[in-house]
Amino acid sequence: MKVPSSADGFLSLPFRLSIFLLLFVAALPNFGLCKPEHSPYETVLIDDPAEKSAGIYFRISQRGVDYLAELASDGLPSILHRMVLPTIREMNFVLSNAVITGLKRPQIGVKFVPEHGVDLSVHLPELSIRGSAELSVFFTSYSAEVLAIIGNFTVNMRVNIHRNLTASSTSVTVTECAVDPGNFVINFFGPEASQFYAISDLIRSGIDAAIRDKICILPPLIREFVHEKIQLVSRPPPSDSADDSSTSANDDDDDPSVFDHLCSPSVIRRQGEEAMQAEDAPEVDLDVLNGTWMPDLTLRYPPTFSKRDLIFGIDGGLLYNGKQPLESMERPKFEDIEVRDQMLGLILSEYVPNTFFWHIFNAQLGHVTVSYSHRHMPHFLRSIAKMACADCRLVIGANLTASPRALVDVNGVVLALEGDVSAVFRRKNKVHNLLSARGQLRVAIKPHFRHSRLYSDVLLTGVDFKVYKGGMDGIMAGAIRKMVSFLIPRAIWPKIQQRLRLVVNYKGVQIPRLCSVEFNRLHLDYIAHAAIISGDFDVDLPLFIRSFKEFMDEKQRRTKTRRELLTQFRYL
Repeated sequence: MKVPSSADGFLSLPFRLSIFLLLFVAALPNFGLCKPEHSPYETVLIDDPAEKSAGIYFRISQRGVDYLAELASDGLPSILHRMVLPTIREMNFVLSNAVITGLKRPQIGVKFVPEHGVDLSVHLPELSIRGSAELSVFFTSYSAEVLAIIGNFTVNMRVNIHRNLTASSTSVTVTECAVDPGNFVINFFGPEASQFYAISDLIRSGIDAAIRDKICILPPLIREFVHEKIQLVSRPPPSDSADDSSTSANDDDDDPSVFDHLCSPSVIRRQGEEAMQAEDAPEVDLDVLNGTWMPDLTLRYPPTFSKRDLIFGIDGGLLYNGKQPLESMERPKFEDIEVRDQMLGLILSEYVPNTFFWHIFNAQLGHVTVSYSHRHMPHFLRSIAKMACADCRLVIGANLTASPRALVDVNGVVLALEGDVSAVFRRKNKVHNLLSARGQLRVAIKPHFRHSRLYSDVLLTGVDFKVYKGGMDGIMAGAIRKMVSFLIPRAIWPKIQQRLRLVVNYKGVQIPRLCSVEFNRLHLDYIAHAAIISGDFDVDLPLFIRSFKEFMDEKQRRTKTRRELLTQFRYL
């Protein structure tokens, strides 16, 4: 068959289009379009009608839980290694100091259960335990060492995770826990070992029950562990004026925290920031945000489970020195939201940044002053300065007159600022007023993620200021009134922008590692009234295991009596 071609020897355009269409149609089974196997977005339903709805919603997807299950499979052998089971007492038999000496990598599965919690399955291929056994018969007692090897041990449990909005913590309860003991081999060693084989079935059932209890108690124990981490992170910093004697007296109760290395925030060191401005550059005075800033962790939307995810919400509003923002601040409501199908999602409403800006305005922290020497003064003002005050400095001030507002839509974030602007010539006690103006600024904020750092640019998109007072009349009055078109975009704004860029763009803001969790592959999307952050995460497993063991050691250290100690799980 002759292939149609053009004069230059290449396949003709109609023929190439025919081949393309043929291949395209061949890829359509049953003449229907192929539906992608995995959609990059998921629809999330949030039913939060409460007056004080959440400002931040967290979503953990099934993908995230699958990753955590794999992580648990890798970490459980290290967590259980050399763990001592509580003393087992069955009739006249006592098994004490039973230590888990070996565990092959288990298989762990976790699935969401709508409106309930999770189904958890644990399969242990092989588990070995050593301990000391004691048997009492009438007035005689026998002792021996025990080695138990368990194979194909399976536990299936249903974990109910619930939280009332008025409760102080989340309830984690194992409502079902079925155990398949699999294969069980038990051996006794010592001069009196033969006395124990007659009751080996009783011993086997006791060890089965102890292991079942250990596995089934892990979810509440992990909850307690994580709860203590959260309490540690949200604990306000200690006061510098605290009495040294009282501090030393409470050393045992408030350890300089064995968990600090796990949950302490990352410290970002900034060097050379002061060198960025020359010594003779314009002086900038920004009111410093002294004080303690903390998010409000009050639960507003309780844990809600579906087949695909877990969603819960916290207030998220910022507290400044413990003070809450205005209660009447608007809290946007959401219904169906499209989110990326990644391990973790965070829906951040306008309410959260607006609480920050409310504190800025309420604490009178929104003041900026820029001071120019004569040689750094804008050129068109130097002639005016010579006429009014040749050796004066030009001082430009800006002050907020209303609380700034963050406005979020599908295009991004816009910050609306309202304030006064003034310009004066100043020399010691001598002041010449140039102008005063009042108006609005609209600032576009364009954040983006790169290599687990948050970068952002801040752009001035609109200026609307009205001069209501001019300090000089005559031939220069018109020029002075036109100064506002220069002062805002050319003088005031660059200094604000410089500081903002220094914080969020020059070096970026490192996304912190929280309690051994590091976030990556982050994406930022926008909807009406909210920004959506989606991403995956990695867990520093060795750090988590080490911290968990320290947590268990701390519980053991606080045990008051030996009898109490023997009833607890602990490490050898």
